[in-house]
Amino acid sequence: LHFELVRAEEAGPIEIRVVAARAIEAGEEVNISYLPESIRERLSGAERRRQLREHWLFDCACVRCLAESATDRHVSGCRCG
Repeated sequence: LHFELVRAEEAGPIEIRVVAARAIEAGEEVNISYLPESIRERLSGAERRRQLREHWLFDCACVRCLAESATDRHVSGCRCG
């Protein structure tokens, strides 16, 4: 999936456009990441969670973020989001 954020006015609402790169089957789960993969994979867990909190106003509770938060170590093999 490809998505882009568009702010109509400086203080106005954010519009999110999502475009599928392929046909989506009825009932198929659709996910997006709040951080681009090229950035997400280079960030420490703490920085990734900080950016999610600052820009998207939530604390991520995915398996990777919870594991990194508990150990203060980078976890590979899991995707955030």
